[in-house]
Amino acid sequence: MTGLARLAVVAALAFAPAAALADTKALEDAARKEGELTWYVAHYTSEGAEELGSEFAKLYGIKVNVVRTTAQVAYQRLLQDLKNNQTVCDVFSSTDVGHYVRLAADGKFEKYVPDTESKIVPAFRNFDPAASIRRRRPAWSC
Repeated sequence: MTGLARLAVVAALAFAPAAALADTKALEDAARKEGELTWYVAHYTSEGAEELGSEFAKLYGIKVNVVRTTAQVAYQRLLQDLKNNQTVCDVFSSTDVGHYVRLAADGKFEKYVPDTESKIVPAFRNFDPAASIRRRRPAWSC
């Protein structure tokens, strides 16, 4: 495991209690039943994204189909999926905050507050007053 993947896994484990999702078990079970998820990602190199997907698969037993592209291409693919009412992308990661602003303005997010909100450090509670996350299928996008 390279430094990037190790850091991502360590960070995920370190922050998991504070960022625990409501219905995590139900989401995990549904994702395992489906067996795979598709991640549109612009943040990492192709190699880094593939390694993160591989480590996720080892950790959770869910195959990750990594679609590494530029943020704009990933966003256009997501918009096309939404327009056609398709469920291709399970996790959307963009480097362009404007994409999230537009998706929020178009009502593509739901309100989300974790069950463990009271355990989150106060400075990080209500960080996003809209508490936005786009839930669909067994996985989710944010």
